[in-house]
Amino acid sequence: MARIALPPTPLASGLVATLAIHALPQLGEVEAEVRREEGFLSMSIDVEQRRVVKSLVRALEKPAMWGLEHVYGALPLIFGRGPGTDGGTIGDLFAKAGLSVPSLRAEARPKLYDELVRIVGRDLEALGRALQSVGISVSRGVFKISLGGDDHPVPVIIKSEAFYEIGRFGGLSDRKRGRPDIGRIDYRAAAPVTGLLYALLLALQTGYERGVTNTYMFTLLSLEPGSITTAQAELVKSLYRALRKDILRIGFRVWLRDYEGLRLVSIIKLLEELEKLRKQFRVSPPSNVALNHLALGVTGRRFFPLWNVQISLSEISTVARIVESFSRELGVENLDRVLKLLRLLIVASLDIASRSTNSSAQELWVGVRALAHSFIEGRKHELLDTLYRMMRLLSDYRTGLRAEVIGSMSNAAQALEMSLADAVLEPSKDVREGLWKSIRTLVTILTK
Repeated sequence: MARIALPPTPLASGLVATLAIHALPQLGEVEAEVRREEGFLSMSIDVEQRRVVKSLVRALEKPAMWGLEHVYGALPLIFGRGPGTDGGTIGDLFAKAGLSVPSLRAEARPKLYDELVRIVGRDLEALGRALQSVGISVSRGVFKISLGGDDHPVPVIIKSEAFYEIGRFGGLSDRKRGRPDIGRIDYRAAAPVTGLLYALLLALQTGYERGVTNTYMFTLLSLEPGSITTAQAELVKSLYRALRKDILRIGFRVWLRDYEGLRLVSIIKLLEELEKLRKQFRVSPPSNVALNHLALGVTGRRFFPLWNVQISLSEISTVARIVESFSRELGVENLDRVLKLLRLLIVASLDIASRSTNSSAQELWVGVRALAHSFIEGRKHELLDTLYRMMRLLSDYRTGLRAEVIGSMSNAAQALEMSLADAVLEPSKDVREGLWKSIRTLVTILTK
């Protein structure tokens, strides 16, 4: 019986769970059981441990599967060579493996990733043993976590997030400068697990924005107790990859404007994909899997969680039924076109709002957000005032907002490799004019 012990903190657990779900379909027709143990979750699969480990490494060896070439921005690392830095840990990790340390610059991400995967896969037996155990203890005011061993500290971003999740242990706030004298967390891992966590951080990053607070985002899958078959894992993997691709194409600057927009776009995209993939896999999404967009900021040598947008895949199945029923009630003939129209509208209005402090740009986003909520929740909110103001702004040529919205929708469609005509509700010789008519049509059917 193979076993993968998921780390007991959200970011690390999400990294390993995302890889495990991607690797599961390689094992044939099996079912993984996720159980809660003392302080952490574990995944059990009725196959040999070595087979599971091989499938994990094979998944890692396909960077194109993660879209690594499209990941941009600074690496989620604390640079330097001393204790408490990722540079120091990575240096030790590579030295013990007899390898020279590659560059930690952002543009060297693919090479660093490949070298980390080499370290992870060089001893499958050691990796298999390390993945089976998690140790949790408290000693002299120190909370100790070990993932298969204590060879190296885990990446700083994982330890920092753990401090917020487990701590503020002993009532300590980690905003204090220097080393805490109480409530410390000693979070370490065996060498292959340390390499695995660093590789997954590089692969699963979906955003970086430099500013007063440098911000990173990761798009991950998380597990809860229950079961997941290989067919369900294949479905989840396809949903995840389709959404991740769109998230990367639009860019983190847009999503930072309002993470509710990110949640709405994610739900709508998953609805679109689920309708297509159900016919292919003939299974429903597992009820114990969720998708998370996790954003963390950094100050000095510490990271801190900013927000987490979580979407349960069982929620998507429920929303799909609501949307289908609501569409019939409204007399919507082509649901797929409506979903694409809403997705482009959300991205366009977020993009405009992120570039402008003008009140009309903010009113536009408020109206589009209300429109999307109304449709996916299957009820007519008290929208008349909100949508009236939005349509008044878009109808007034003097504001220039309508042309900006249509232009931004066109850019979004190009970035998403979507045909703009696919978001038009009724055939039109002029696609841009068709988009404007489609927006009016959608507002009309939701308010009549």
